[in-house]
Amino acid sequence: VGINIEDKKRIFDRFYRVDDSRTKSTGGSGLGLAIVKRIVEIHDGKIEIESEYEVGTEISVVLSIIESKNEQIIEKSKENMVLKLPKKLINKKINK
Repeated sequence: VGINIEDKKRIFDRFYRVDDSRTKSTGGSGLGLAIVKRIVEIHDGKIEIESEYEVGTEISVVLSIIESKNEQIIEKSKENMVLKLPKKLINKKINK
């Protein structure tokens, strides 16, 4: 739980995995966050990580929202936006 400071510096590097012993049982190649970061950059967004070792990790992605036929802003505040998206899309939130 949580990521130490040294690992946090490399968390978005391709093929980097924080703990080999944990990833052996759960799988993974160390590409997930590198891919997410690249997609976010392509869309002029930002990705941030807040982590406290042995407490938890929170990764935030911020993207600009453009209204279209497929999405409708139903609630807007300074802190968040809630979207109504097509049923095909699934939204998961990673908690601490």
